[in-house]
Amino acid sequence: MKFNAKELAETLAIMSKMDKGVYYRSNLVFLRTQNGITEVLGTNGLVEVVTEFNTGGDDGKIAVDRKTLLEAVKQIGKGNESVTVYREDDHTIRVGGFKLKTEPIDVDRLTPGDVAMQRVSVGELVEAFAHVVHAAKETYSSRDVIHIVNGRTFYACDNYRLAKYEIETAYGFPEEICVSGSAARLLVEAAKILKETAGEIGIADEMIVVRIGRYMIGMKREECALPAFESLLVREHKTVIYVKAKDMINALKQIKRVDKVKFAHIEIDPANTRFMKLFSRDIDGTPGSLIHVPFVMLDNRENDRVEKAFNIQYLLDALSPVEKELVAICDPGEEDGWIDIIWNRYRAMIMAAVLM
Repeated sequence: MKFNAKELAETLAIMSKMDKGVYYRSNLVFLRTQNGITEVLGTNGLVEVVTEFNTGGDDGKIAVDRKTLLEAVKQIGKGNESVTVYREDDHTIRVGGFKLKTEPIDVDRLTPGDVAMQRVSVGELVEAFAHVVHAAKETYSSRDVIHIVNGRTFYACDNYRLAKYEIETAYGFPEEICVSGSAARLLVEAAKILKETAGEIGIADEMIVVRIGRYMIGMKREECALPAFESLLVREHKTVIYVKAKDMINALKQIKRVDKVKFAHIEIDPANTRFMKLFSRDIDGTPGSLIHVPFVMLDNRENDRVEKAFNIQYLLDALSPVEKELVAICDPGEEDGWIDIIWNRYRAMIMAAVLM
């Protein structure tokens, strides 16, 4: 089997972005040759990446460790446009000068080949996933999933945070559909590598199928009840401060790096019309770093001083998708409650921490 070295390395690099998922051998890549066409497949049981190469060679199936194969292809590709893979015996393949052990394992392809596809901007789907996937997490009472409502509103929620994003053009999804966070993360990473925005989407009984470039990415549909997301959204805010997300991110990273703490505090003083305070405290109350973060505008309806503690990483995750934007950080006025981040069609809420 003769592959274009650059294209095969790209395929393996995309597959390497999969997490472990539910398939215990998600580290493998499967090569299946029939009539000179080789299908290359990687899966973790929740998301599947499939592409084809015109390689020639005998019919057959091979399963091999993806990381080892990628390292071999990268080395060969430094001085060659193509890389040849051939079976040396029942347990070994040769890739250039490298010998790799094969595995006697095969998996069934999940992605249907005959699903009806519609031409769409895959970039908009990727953007939606990228904005909310940070809030998808498996916990004792939440699942690592993303909910899509009416084809255009994307939600993710764990025990401590919620994210919502609305796209402009509704996809032809059912009224409510659910995919794993694992699948969403893989699609986001694949789009970064491919730098593609156009593609096709199809809906099958058990899969959402995305064609982007020469790849088919199948995302398994999850059975998951839709939480009452809208009831969690804060309707009114007593304090709204407009700040450059990048300034906030830099300050949070500095506190996390210097003080090595998990939580920090935000303080808004209505008498200070230029800066808000971001600081940390040790468990015993000893003050740590203090950073004055400039803001653009403050709307404090009741002229109250605000101080809230929060998980630094959660706030970093919420700000990361909009790091180049001017965002609104909102406080509903409750003693603990939530911290709300709003930008355009994006909204993220993180639960304030109660520190003793």
